[in-house]
Amino acid sequence: MMILRWDGQAPHEQPDELAEEEPLEIRVRGRAVSVTMRTPGHDEELALGFLLTEGIIRSPRDVLRVEPCGRNEDGNLLNVVLAPEVPVDFERLTRHVFASSSCGLCGKVTIDAVRSQFPPVTSDLVMDAQIIARWRSGLLRQPNLSASTVAKAYRVLRQALAAAVEARYLAVNPASIKGAAVEPRSDLVVPTIDEALALAAAMPERLRLLVLLYGFAGQLTDLVFGG
Repeated sequence: MMILRWDGQAPHEQPDELAEEEPLEIRVRGRAVSVTMRTPGHDEELALGFLLTEGIIRSPRDVLRVEPCGRNEDGNLLNVVLAPEVPVDFERLTRHVFASSSCGLCGKVTIDAVRSQFPPVTSDLVMDAQIIARWRSGLLRQPNLSASTVAKAYRVLRQALAAAVEARYLAVNPASIKGAAVEPRSDLVVPTIDEALALAAAMPERLRLLVLLYGFAGQLTDLVFGG
């Protein structure tokens, strides 16, 4: 759609994208249990995630199919057909369900209310550190990758694995190569004093000091360490 954007001096029209939001009615065995706002798309996954966090379903075997309801031109109404043996407490659902833009996590009164359906994930999985070492060695042998690029990639991987450890998916972080995340100083580009002054002069006034601090800090580092 077209919007009016202010560029600091004058308004002008330009195209932009907006996230569409529409209501979705979720039914179980033909009976309405919740209405939630969402961006259309992946509605089946949303409905099943909602029922999972509400404790209605526990495994794929509990669901026979998810189908759009008839006489619903907008496609905003889904019916989840459950296996006959799956019990459903409709009174509890309609009394305690909070309508929200979510798969069922948002709207819970407490985190413990989520965990009451499923225990926290714990794992004793250990990844061999040699896998990380071989991966890094392979990158270093690539002629089109600099040591600085490899160090950046290693930092990203180490942070991802640290998040997995924090979430208890891994027991320990296997990315433990000393110095592997440090970029070689030879790969760092340090501007000359003239280059720093020229760049600062080309920047808006409010940013000039930051440019000068960066440029001169690099020069001082070279003087101190003999770069």
